[in-house]
Amino acid sequence: MLITLTSTHIPKRAEINALKLLGKFRYLSGKFQNTESNRKILEKTEVLLANPRYFGYIDKTILDICKHLKYLSLMSSGYNWVDINYAKRKGIMVSTAKGGSSQSVAEYAWTLALALAKNLTKKKQDKAVSLNMEISGKNVGVIGYGQIGKAIAKIGKGFGVKVYYYSRSHDGSSKIATYISKSSLLKKSDIIFICLPLTKLTRPH
Repeated sequence: MLITLTSTHIPKRAEINALKLLGKFRYLSGKFQNTESNRKILEKTEVLLANPRYFGYIDKTILDICKHLKYLSLMSSGYNWVDINYAKRKGIMVSTAKGGSSQSVAEYAWTLALALAKNLTKKKQDKAVSLNMEISGKNVGVIGYGQIGKAIAKIGKGFGVKVYYYSRSHDGSSKIATYISKSSLLKKSDIIFICLPLTKLTRPH
């Protein structure tokens, strides 16, 4: 079995050794180029650990190069950068790294919210800029309550906000946030985080 890891950097020795225990191993680094050497590796690959930064988008052309591919492991929580329907038609099993970067994404989302609240993107010499909008006491809405949404809610509690969430699959068990309808959340919230996968249903029109 040939396992191929794609990355924008050279993988760590420990990662390489772990994969070598499972079968033959190759890695492709940098950005994908449709060269003969890359095609030869991908043609023989049975398990592909795919990095979105390496491929950009895995389309029909790339999937057709991977003639013997059986398992496609996406190194991301989303799969909007893959022609998922074509992969299924070719009988390729696809998985994602769901929740792998949830804490990092949540922290980044709050960083952006704080930057907006404190007008950090404005020039300091602009005397009209107010830096006094406090997060504490605000109502925060989270649409989509998966691992990222829950991490955002947990951070929000540390700021002293009231967290509401809406999710189609909620079970009412959250001790951090209160479930309300989407329309109520939109009306009530001072800050809204949208934590949804990019699909045909969630893509802006």
